[in-house]
Amino acid sequence: NKDSGHLDLRNSIELETGPDNIELDKSGALWIGSHPKMLTFVKYSKDPTKLSPSQVLKVVFQNDGEHTVEEIYLNNGESLSGSSVAAVFKDIMLIGSVFDNHFLLCKLR
Repeated sequence: NKDSGHLDLRNSIELETGPDNIELDKSGALWIGSHPKMLTFVKYSKDPTKLSPSQVLKVVFQNDGEHTVEEIYLNNGESLSGSSVAAVFKDIMLIGSVFDNHFLLCKLR
């Protein structure tokens, strides 16, 4: 509500993963850096030498209020461990991590 500043829940989307940071692109789609194995991520957070899978989801909303969830990226953590964010510009996607000292630069197909 603009006047009161209160928020009303409109929808809840089950992702079956541990969503971290959510980015909104120009089309209104959500790009979500996620942790598909939360217990593995907890172990990784205590010992960054252990790998944690990385996942990126894209949520697209239709005009009728429905949505689709698409897995855009998934790996076992070797390329990037514990992904936390994905940002897209044109056909480029950047994927960042909580603890890794690098990020991935990917070309979308």
